[in-house]
Order: sequence, then C-alpha cells, then structure tokens
Amino acid sequence: MSQKVCVQLVTGSYICGCINSMVQTGFTFSLHFCGENRLDHFFCDVPALIKISCVDTFVNEIVLFILSALIIISTTTIILVSYGYILSTVLKIPSTHGR
Repeated sequence: MSQKVCVQLVTGSYICGCINSMVQTGFTFSLHFCGENRLDHFFCDVPALIKISCVDTFVNEIVLFILSALIIISTTTIILVSYGYILSTVLKIPSTHGR
C-alpha cells in the first residue's frame, strides 16, 4: 500500500466519522423528552435517548439504521477488496517456494 492510499483511507474514515456524528447529534437534538429523563446506562447513547423520547422517533430510527448500514457495508467492502488484492498478489507469485 502506498502512503497516498494510506492517507486517503485515514482521511476518509475521519471525514465519514465526523459526518456520522454530526448527523446523529443533529437528529438527537431534535428529540423532545417528557417525564423522568433518567438513563440506566453507562453513557448516553442514541438508542437509549430514542427510548426515553416522548415524540415519534421513526425518522431518527431510520437515519440511525441507514447510517449504521452504510458504515458496515463500506468497511466490509474495503476489507474484502483488500483481501482480494492480497490473494491475487500471492497467486501471481510464480513458485510455491516464494509463496
């Protein structure tokens, strides 16, 4: 892997992480809470906040699902492509001793 590709992967992961957190934070700030606002969790996470919200959270849940799916699919695709490159490189080695 070249240094350029490594920098692109790191930059892409930071950018996607920042976009993901900004979108989820924006949708979380749009929630309204009523009654007791106590969470029985170690930290305040989006699914826990959705549970105690007293408004319709369908859009929040869909956005959370889509973002999670995009993250899982994109990282899995990158991993599988990199393994494909590794496998093709190993198979191109002419001798079994070199492998």
